[in-house]
Amino acid sequence: MSDTNFGSIDAQLSGLNLNDENSRDNSPVPAKSPAVGVKKKRPSRAYHILSPQLDSPNTSSGTFSPIQSQLSDGSQTSYIPQGGQFSPFQLNQPGFASPQSSNHQQQSQNTNSHLFSPTLNAFKNDASNANPSAAPYPSGTFSNPVSPPFSPLPPSTLQFQYLSEQQRGPTKSSTLNNSQRSTSRNVSYNMPDGYTGKPFQPAASFSVPEERAENQEEFWSKDYQTFQNPFPPLATTDCKVVDEGTASSKFMSLSTYDIPTSEKLRASTKLPVALNVRPFAPVEEDGDEPVPEVNLDFVKGGPPRCNRCRAYVNYGMQFTNANKFICNLCQFASPVPEGYSCALDHTYRRIDIAQRPELTKGVVDFVLPKKYWENTDMEPVPLHQVFLIDVSSHAMEKDLPRLVCDAINATLYSWNEETGEEQCVLPPGSKIAIITFDKNVQFYNMSPSLQQPIVTIMTDVADPFVPFHEGLFVDPLESRDLIDQTLTIVQNTNKFTRYPEVSYGVALKCAQLALNEFTDGQGGKVTCTLSMIPNYGQGMLFLKKYEDAGFSKDADKEKLVLQENNIYYKDLIKCFTKENVGLDLFVFPSFDMDLINATYITSHTGGSLKLYHGFNPIRDERKFVFDYKKSIGDTVGYQGHLKVRSSSGLQVQKYYGNFSGPSNDPVIPILNKNSNFSVLFSYDDNLYTGFDCHFQAAILYTTISGVRKIRVINLVSAVTEKVGDVFAFSNKDVLINVIVRDCLSHIPEQPLISIQRSINMKVSDIFYQYRRLVSPNETPAAFVVPDGLRTLPVYMLAFEKSRILQKITSMTKNNLRVYNMFNLNNLPLPVLSYYLYPYIVGLHDLGDDDCEYNEIYLKYRIPKGLSASLSSIEVGGCYLAFNGQSVILWVHNEVNPLLLQDLFGVDAFDKLDPLIDELPILDTHINQQVRNLIKYFGEKVLKAEFLPIKLLRFSLDEQVEFVELFVEDKAVDGPSSYGDYLSAIHQDVKERMNEKKEGFAKFTGFLS
Repeated sequence: MSDTNFGSIDAQLSGLNLNDENSRDNSPVPAKSPAVGVKKKRPSRAYHILSPQLDSPNTSSGTFSPIQSQLSDGSQTSYIPQGGQFSPFQLNQPGFASPQSSNHQQQSQNTNSHLFSPTLNAFKNDASNANPSAAPYPSGTFSNPVSPPFSPLPPSTLQFQYLSEQQRGPTKSSTLNNSQRSTSRNVSYNMPDGYTGKPFQPAASFSVPEERAENQEEFWSKDYQTFQNPFPPLATTDCKVVDEGTASSKFMSLSTYDIPTSEKLRASTKLPVALNVRPFAPVEEDGDEPVPEVNLDFVKGGPPRCNRCRAYVNYGMQFTNANKFICNLCQFASPVPEGYSCALDHTYRRIDIAQRPELTKGVVDFVLPKKYWENTDMEPVPLHQVFLIDVSSHAMEKDLPRLVCDAINATLYSWNEETGEEQCVLPPGSKIAIITFDKNVQFYNMSPSLQQPIVTIMTDVADPFVPFHEGLFVDPLESRDLIDQTLTIVQNTNKFTRYPEVSYGVALKCAQLALNEFTDGQGGKVTCTLSMIPNYGQGMLFLKKYEDAGFSKDADKEKLVLQENNIYYKDLIKCFTKENVGLDLFVFPSFDMDLINATYITSHTGGSLKLYHGFNPIRDERKFVFDYKKSIGDTVGYQGHLKVRSSSGLQVQKYYGNFSGPSNDPVIPILNKNSNFSVLFSYDDNLYTGFDCHFQAAILYTTISGVRKIRVINLVSAVTEKVGDVFAFSNKDVLINVIVRDCLSHIPEQPLISIQRSINMKVSDIFYQYRRLVSPNETPAAFVVPDGLRTLPVYMLAFEKSRILQKITSMTKNNLRVYNMFNLNNLPLPVLSYYLYPYIVGLHDLGDDDCEYNEIYLKYRIPKGLSASLSSIEVGGCYLAFNGQSVILWVHNEVNPLLLQDLFGVDAFDKLDPLIDELPILDTHINQQVRNLIKYFGEKVLKAEFLPIKLLRFSLDEQVEFVELFVEDKAVDGPSSYGDYLSAIHQDVKERMNEKKEGFAKFTGFLS
């Protein structure tokens, strides 16, 4: 520490008795984490911040606690100020009316304040009234301020007063088991008058970290049983699922688990009836039972199906003594097919039910006969793959050819410890081709009969073709030596012999033609790297259009940047879809590259996209190699077709996801473990409370081994005519997903500002209808929300602050905006939750048991996260953040040196290496804790073999990536803070209640 007043570390720790009753014994203890020996453990206080705190024993804390009291119905009430000349509306919040009056003087005082400012400007405006402990950092000044372009978001201009905790009593957190949900369960806030200048912070009831921690604790020691538990855990909760006949929420989940009986009732709630299906969720890695495979080759025609709605046999179908089965979706009685008949017991259950997984499990795989083949004249083949490599001079400068060759080798081959031989990772019969491109396209003949590969260069980019067929696709083991030689040629070519032009569109066409000719149109997968904007041949893109446009209206700019308008790729996608070819794309841009058109095929063939912004080969090499391996390893099949059916009374209105074909018949050329789709339903008749509502998703596909299957996923839900039940059993995770996808489907036809307003109106409508229909007798100041949707506003606010919905101020640097749009539209529910609201934790505050692996429950003890606000960050702290894509380690320059030594193995802040991609393995307890935490997010959430870290050093590295995580803070010239957002919603609901508005808008779409 530079300030000698702080004293030495030894001096500060001299009064700490390591053996007293307030400290833990630092003697070696058996480690709880697997594969870890005895670790050096310091007392938990050893890593605490050494800077002098501004908190005074005589001064109330600046971290506000929610002021809550109990209402007669058991719900909680907290108070937020009203009245005076302050309105709880954010002045420029889209979708809400501006307040009639505002305190312009107060606004002007806060205009130039920055929470990240080293001088804490936000608290210098009124020194006489400022509470030092209310500062976002609890200690004085910084020696290295952040540069202005990376200053975090300024504080909100609206500030509020809390009643003191001494007046209202301590906070009481509410934990509610899913089985205890009832129509009366809600969370209520009351808002008193008064103002003292303290910023409003939402209470624990509205806290995402609190909600996640409570739900994880609920399922810490128990399994989720799909039939006995009426409501699933949060998508982020780590738990084992027991399939009891209705599908795990990891495979399929509903927006509400009490379906309204009619469209009128549904419209009154403003909630959609929707579901999210992730057909190939990797549940076995969570300890769940594997999906059973059923081969009914003895049954004529394949799996039994309803003769009316064509639903597949499942646990809900009832068999009769008349040798028929009654469909649980449409109630039609169909004859039992020949070979599937069986005697029934006195309860009308088949006596062979224990040997029939399709009658006892919610998710099954049926092996299909010839009539289900994609082409009945051709037997399905294993998945064939094309590795398409950018070898232009730009790619050579980034060392991409070498990295791709290393990735291909790591992807294709592994070492078998048992046999002591090298083996191919791909299934038997799967073949590969290697094609490179710059200005021209190069094909490689790797036939095992050759001594060395033959390179054929195709220069006719106007009319692309495949120059040869024999030796283009080869078996990875038979042509092992030729593949090695080919990869050596690719990575060793002199960069000065390469062209700067990139014929990306032509290369894609060549790959599609090669797969089509080799497989006779059955399809395959293309994995491609791209280093810059395609600028040559068919499919070339132009950035000059941005300069020539000169649009002044935001809507025109948005259409130019976000509209898929290249005719070549729109025509090419038809060939990819027809021939079942999918594309995974890895992009390494140095500048803008019209990514919306370059990724068009990836976005419509079920492919995955990875963008490496600011790519550094030293730091990002392993990340790319493991991403490449995961792209190949996560592929589960191709030739996919999705069909979702439901009980009579509901019909599919719209599908959302990464697919091609008509909206009512999605075609997915390539399928992977993260493929997920959302389905919105509409009513064509009423449902009845005497019957459950059933849903069935069936995805027809060919496995990578060449076996034709159909995965059938079944789900059941209750039906209700009570509006309160619809809210009580609403599922926030699915609701967020379908709102996000519906909004993205309107880009760029609708202006971004209009979409933001629609989001705000939707959230306000939901809470207004709940207040009006379920809790109309609460006090006027009460802000009452359904318990299951209490954190919905902050997720929607985070979505509004995402890059895709930010105002376009520049016609360049839009790569990250398009990548953000792709992720929001494709991430599975658990990852999407973290992507919108990141997990943040202070490593200097970890407890001794945090991040330890429990060998009884086979889970990691993950500490509760911090609010995604700059007010959670302390001077001298070290923080880990996970945003659904990567792990960020943020280190302050005044961090405790003991922490640096035990976590990174260095003794000074300036010795930290910003290019490291993982923590060193040290014999210290905190090092093991943090590596366990990173391992948890990698293995449990992303299902990744390797999850790299990105180290950000305060005052030395750009801070924008860390600051963007604070979704609860006000955005510059954008959406408000979380507190202001809640207040705006409450004010809108309150005014509508006072005006006694009646009736509902006519249903014309989800965002209506």
